[in-house]
Amino acid sequence: MPGLSDGERRSVLEERLREQAASEAEDFVWRREQAREQQARRDAARAAAQERAEAERAVAAAADAVRQALACED
Repeated sequence: MPGLSDGERRSVLEERLREQAASEAEDFVWRREQAREQQARRDAARAAAQERAEAERAVAAAADAVRQALACED
């Protein structure tokens, strides 16, 4: 920055630092929001998998109960 006084140079550098800090803060907020969304998707997938597993267990238990209720053919 030739031709600028010390005060002008300092002002330019401070403005660039402010812009950089604002950009980094915006990026941090975006990344944090993305992480929250990913966690919510993982939680939803985990809950859906748990519901499917419970339904499968209920079906298996019902099928087992039916098998036990049938008379033995032997």
